[in-house]
Amino acid sequence: MDFLISVLIFLFSLIFCLSKNISVLAALAIGTISFSITALHRGYKIKSVVLMLLRGVKKSFTLIPIFALIGIITGIWRASGTISFFVYYGTLIMNPNYFILFAFLLSCTVSFALGTSFGTVGTIGVVLIVLARGGGVNINAAAGAIIS
Repeated sequence: MDFLISVLIFLFSLIFCLSKNISVLAALAIGTISFSITALHRGYKIKSVVLMLLRGVKKSFTLIPIFALIGIITGIWRASGTISFFVYYGTLIMNPNYFILFAFLLSCTVSFALGTSFGTVGTIGVVLIVLARGGGVNINAAAGAIIS
């Protein structure tokens, strides 16, 4: 029951922060405090809770270089006109009726080649969303095909 209460506290704080344009970091801090109190309530020592928090932070730092590289690639593509190139020729080649299938298969292929779904969404996903908008394809369905 205590875990459910912590989840609800975190969920409501997240919804509140998003609805009031408050930084999500505040909700994450509230969630961290709430779950830490739950761990203490369940009998974990303060030292072990702090060690768990530090291990979690350490694991999350592995994503920072990936996000940085995705940002670099996307910025370079925008500056060099690569996205415009793909959008222009993509609209000439692609049939909007098959766009969702094409986006899914292309995203699967790129994700397999890059070894990361984050890289796929950040690189080819940008191009595919622009193509979907230009072709009149449902953006939600296109995003689902790209992310999955």
